[in-house]
Amino acid sequence: MIPDPALNQDDTPPRGLRRMRRLARGVLWFEAIWPAVAPAVGLVLLVACAALLDLPRMLPPLAHLVLLALFCIGVVALLGLGVRKIRRPQPEEADRRLEADSGLRHQPLAVLEDHPAASADASADTPSGALWAAHVARARAQIARLRLKAPRPVLAAIDRRALRGLVLIALAACLGVAGPDALPRLEGAFHPGFSQALPPPAPVLQAWITPPGYTGLPPVFLKMDGAAIQAPEGSKLTVSVTGGTRRAGAEDAPVLDIAGEASALPALDATSFQIEQTLATSGRIAVRRQGREMAAWDLSVVANAAPVVIFPEPPEQLGRGVTPQTRLPWQVTHAYGVTALQAEIRLTARPDAEPTTVLIPLPGLAPKSARGARVVDLTAHPWAGLEVALQLVARDATGLAGRSEAVPFTLPERRFMNPLARTVVYIRRQLSLTPQDRASAVRELDRLSGQREAWDNDVSGYLNLRAIMSLLYRGRAPETVAQAQDRMWSLALHLEEGAADRTARALEAARQQLRDPMEAEKKAEERALEEQRKAEAAKKDAEKADANQGLPTEKTDKAANAKKTDRTPEARAEIEKRIRALEEALQKRLQALTDQARRDPEGDAYNPDAHPMDQRDMQRLAEEMKDANKKDKTDEAREKLAELEKMMEALKEGRPERGQMTERERQRAEKRQRGQQQMTALQDIIKREGNILDSAQARASAIDSMRQLPLGDPNSRQLPLAETDPRRTEQRVQLALRRAVGELMQQYADLTGDVPPNLGDADTAMRDGAQALGAAQDARAAQAAQRAIEALQKGGKSMQQQMASKFGRGDQQGEDGDEGDEGEGMAQGEGQGDGDGPGQGNGRGRQFGNRPGDAPGMYPGRPNQGRQQARRPGLNLDPLGRPRGEGIGGTDEAGDVQVPEEMEAARTRALQEELRRRGADRTRRQDELDYIERLLKQF
Repeated sequence: MIPDPALNQDDTPPRGLRRMRRLARGVLWFEAIWPAVAPAVGLVLLVACAALLDLPRMLPPLAHLVLLALFCIGVVALLGLGVRKIRRPQPEEADRRLEADSGLRHQPLAVLEDHPAASADASADTPSGALWAAHVARARAQIARLRLKAPRPVLAAIDRRALRGLVLIALAACLGVAGPDALPRLEGAFHPGFSQALPPPAPVLQAWITPPGYTGLPPVFLKMDGAAIQAPEGSKLTVSVTGGTRRAGAEDAPVLDIAGEASALPALDATSFQIEQTLATSGRIAVRRQGREMAAWDLSVVANAAPVVIFPEPPEQLGRGVTPQTRLPWQVTHAYGVTALQAEIRLTARPDAEPTTVLIPLPGLAPKSARGARVVDLTAHPWAGLEVALQLVARDATGLAGRSEAVPFTLPERRFMNPLARTVVYIRRQLSLTPQDRASAVRELDRLSGQREAWDNDVSGYLNLRAIMSLLYRGRAPETVAQAQDRMWSLALHLEEGAADRTARALEAARQQLRDPMEAEKKAEERALEEQRKAEAAKKDAEKADANQGLPTEKTDKAANAKKTDRTPEARAEIEKRIRALEEALQKRLQALTDQARRDPEGDAYNPDAHPMDQRDMQRLAEEMKDANKKDKTDEAREKLAELEKMMEALKEGRPERGQMTERERQRAEKRQRGQQQMTALQDIIKREGNILDSAQARASAIDSMRQLPLGDPNSRQLPLAETDPRRTEQRVQLALRRAVGELMQQYADLTGDVPPNLGDADTAMRDGAQALGAAQDARAAQAAQRAIEALQKGGKSMQQQMASKFGRGDQQGEDGDEGDEGEGMAQGEGQGDGDGPGQGNGRGRQFGNRPGDAPGMYPGRPNQGRQQARRPGLNLDPLGRPRGEGIGGTDEAGDVQVPEEMEAARTRALQEELRRRGADRTRRQDELDYIERLLKQF
């Protein structure tokens, strides 16, 4: 039989067949080689596990070397046995593998190599030839589906117990045990340790200086370059030497030489030494060992200097009113900080008299440089009106005091209008000059008591005068004069009379009664902290001493357990009682000043009616002080008291010049302006978010009308957005708006210290909206935009209320009115849409709702309440039923922000035309047409 070439006209193999055959042969080679080398690989992994556990390096060097040799021999032997079993794959085996993995039957690859056996007269046109051609064509069609599966190494035959899995688990566990030391352990397993013992390490010297606690400086490590060093007096030098060997029979301990005084370093162990010395004098420091100098430094001990305190300008009298103040300017500097500052007042006529001190609070805990001025009222002092010498005294943490130059000064005195009061104060002042001459004072007081007509209507004052005379005549104690002077001052104030004066004294007394226990608590806390610091230092010293002597360090001094004690409930209740007393005295003082200002409008007294926000701030500080006291936040309570005292000083300074704001009012105005800018930014964000809502709703409605996808289906088909897709642009805008909201939250937190939680909800909704736009889910994007608008509206309302409470409204009426009205319209803007869900149909014509005081039904969102009343003639309304000239924020901008009326009206007309255009499209769903019709009813 001779094959007919015409019956196999195309002998070329199909495209890609050669590559598939090569891959099949590679798979067969792998399946043949891998079982052969698997035992050797298993042995390598087992040895690796042992190396990761660091077992080989625990063996003696010779045993380690034998183990490595056995390992190499075992690997070579296993590889040799396995290679002998490897058989070269045949081409026919590759074809059969391809046919088996592809699921082909009847060996179609063999058909490409076969030819039919035909007779001499057979040809392609015969039936048998046609049948063979069809057979070949069908084989070629099957070859197009060739597939090759992954190699299938047959390890089960040689590893019937699946020990290979245990080896892999053991390797993973050993890697976890070795951790970062895995690579060094693997390297060390192949390096037997036949080398000789390493030489002892060279000695290492470390030295550092620890400054004393009052400096607040960190430890300083000394370099080995021998440079000159400086250290504050009382610093501690620590020297540590480690390494080296100790020679038998020789003294090897290092020696520390400070200014000629040598001390051996105590031994910590066989090769470690350490010593700690207090630096008191300057000189050369050297560390020597075995007669050789290891390091040296030139030391300069800097003695602690007293703080420098001066009067940067002369003290002065403030005000010419009834009770002038004394201004004490001060300036202090110290290298390590000033902890206390006071002014000492000495009577010039009696230098031996006990001086009077005035505490001056310092900013911060221990400022190194500070400057300021203390304003105090010394008109009640017995030396008022006399020549005195003022001197500032500053102290550091060690108690070292620095003094300024004594400055002569005449203490301001109160101006009394009552002649009897002036006489009593004069007698009181003379007693300060000549306290031993009581007889003259008694005679003068007796002369005053003889003026019967002056005491007819003041029996209590007369009795007080006679009691003072008796006290001076009969009293012999040293404090008698001081007691009489105090009663004389009370009598003079009684004679002068005046509710404002009484309330001022009561307020000052209540303030002092509250401040005294708070200062006592502060000093007690400082003492407790100092004792705890000393106890910790003593504990460390004891542990070092025990360690040097080789004793256990478990037992320590009981002082180490010292700690700050908690306040008792009685102390907390007492502080709260005094806070309430201060609050009541403050209310009475404000009422008295208000009455005085009404009686004398042209006077220079402080008028609380002109500064209502100051009254609110005082009340708020008192409440916060009580809350801090209940929570035992003593530092916060003291801060609130200090802030309240600053505001109380304004009551003493008198009325500011007409047309000028106080400092607090100026600060509130600046913060209020910043808040207005933030509200404007929030309105713009809501407007832009509304544009995204419109676009998303329009696309969602169109898709729903075409019935292509279920509305809002989260499992709808997601396709990548093209760059020209409007969703891509809106997604970028949404992300930009989210960043803008984050910046707005940060700025508002810096301004008020609080952030409305609704802004965080808006941020979350914007994130969801951006994700929905990226996934082409318009319905979900519209819902997220709607949630963002609602959260922004609520957040805007909260922002307006907080700013109104903290900073006022920017006009006198707003500050004096009910702060709760501020931002009321924000809540009214939440439900626009006549029942179709919050804020449907944008609802952004008035983003923050109605103004306080607007008539019900005047704006969209409340269409069923008095719509006809809102449209009656005489009201200047825009097409949305809003009064013109009020901006878009829902509150009166008070002239800070001017909104173009024509632009707003044009936008309203454009909204109306767009709604009518959509309502004319009858292809829309019926519920959407009903909703548009409800919106058109608002116009």
